[in-house]
Amino acid sequence: GTSLASGRAVVEMMGPRLLNSLALLVLAGGLMIPVSVMTGVFMAARRGSRMDRVMNLTVLAVMALPDFVIGTALIILFATTVLPILPSVSIILLGESGFDHPREMVLPVLTGVLITAPFLIRQVRASMIEALDAEYIVQARLYGVTERRLLWRHALLNSLVPMVQGSALMLSYLLGGVVVIEYIFNYPGLGSMLTDAVRFRDLPVLQAVTLVFTAGVVSFNLVADLL
Repeated sequence: GTSLASGRAVVEMMGPRLLNSLALLVLAGGLMIPVSVMTGVFMAARRGSRMDRVMNLTVLAVMALPDFVIGTALIILFATTVLPILPSVSIILLGESGFDHPREMVLPVLTGVLITAPFLIRQVRASMIEALDAEYIVQARLYGVTERRLLWRHALLNSLVPMVQGSALMLSYLLGGVVVIEYIFNYPGLGSMLTDAVRFRDLPVLQAVTLVFTAGVVSFNLVADLL
């Protein structure tokens, strides 16, 4: 359809913003999944230890924080007060890619990782602990298989199903979470386009952005089921 506020075609307006949101999603998801898997495996291998308890408490604390609090805290730490080394807003012109502005992408991507990683870390940890308690792991340990091989070749491979489902869930959450991230950092993506559409009562734009978010969630879940 046509935007009620600008009179332009909605598809034409969405093109560059969709690419910017995809850049944010790819970078945040590309960091979130390996970091979560590595951290969850590390915690599972040392379950019950002081390190595991401290990391578990830290993960729970981050999970309890709202998205906008995490983003604001990062701005205070790295853009304004404590260590002003990064830009507090993402000044990216429409038509330009987020990949062309790496410094402007750091804080939005880091916010996305901190929003989603804690849930996946806890899921990976729980799945790995369940796998490490299985009888085939005990038998392999009795045969003298090294702990590294047990973790990465046996337990991890048999824990992938809940990890894949959890990754899809977090990517879906991240896709919707870009609304908050883009608003905080003034990032020109679909999230900011959605907030503008709500502000101006621009129903065709609102419907189009919502449809894209919905299609993304369904696609992530479908890929996870297939995997």
